[in-house]
Amino acid sequence: MITSVTTEMINRACDIIEFDDLAELEYDADLQNQDIKNQWANIRAAYKHHMPKIMETLRDGYGYDPYFMNFDSVMTPIEKAAWSDIRAYGINLLPQVPVLNYFIDFANPLHRIGLVMDGAKWHDKAKDAARDARLGAEGWEIIRVEGRNAFEDKYMLDVLMRIHSCVN
Repeated sequence: MITSVTTEMINRACDIIEFDDLAELEYDADLQNQDIKNQWANIRAAYKHHMPKIMETLRDGYGYDPYFMNFDSVMTPIEKAAWSDIRAYGINLLPQVPVLNYFIDFANPLHRIGLVMDGAKWHDKAKDAARDARLGAEGWEIIRVEGRNAFEDKYMLDVLMRIHSCVN
């Protein structure tokens, strides 16, 4: 567990999310009526704005209020189920965290741990392995849950308690 977070670490977290090409701190928190490309661009912009405070809050041992955006319109049913469990257990993960050119379904950028819900529609083992390797090279641990397991309470509890021991 990380006990001391430096300004350099916070800056590195912001850098790795690749914010350089975004408009200066402007975003629309309501994603409902936007096309998918604008939704993801707005999520990146929102994280650009919030990341320094997110990192400070996580460093101090607190969770960060994840409701700075309405993420419902970009979550799949299995992500919504996982999000409900994450919130119920008070686990310090944020939804749809942009890292490199990816979005991690749920992540803690301080501890560099992510939870990815693999639905059948989006799951591609070769692409997932390449993505995980690239994220791993940046110090991220990615935990994958197959969609069919998202609704199995005991399975999800075991996964979330493993994550909880790392981030809370």
